[in-house]
Amino acid sequence: LCIRCGNSFQLDLHELKYNETTRRVRSGYSAEGLSERAVYSKLLDDAQTDLDRCQSELRRLQDLSREIEAHQKLLEAYMAGIRCIMSPIRKLPQEMLGEIFQY
Repeated sequence: LCIRCGNSFQLDLHELKYNETTRRVRSGYSAEGLSERAVYSKLLDDAQTDLDRCQSELRRLQDLSREIEAHQKLLEAYMAGIRCIMSPIRKLPQEMLGEIFQY
């Protein structure tokens, strides 16, 4: 569950009969009759729907990841600026720095 938006993403992969399907494919099995073909057609449609949901969720998470990375870069730049302000060299008078870097 996302604490930010309350979104949850779940797939019940236990319902998939992957091993059984693989066994049937390897054995040369073919769906017989309209009713059996209709069952496999429904399984295929359901799997496509789940795949579409996975792809959509991945895109959403990638967008969120890019947003967080942008915030991270901004914070890093902000911290670098603060470190520069706190640098001991900043305690030296500007005139002295000008003399040092003139040469």
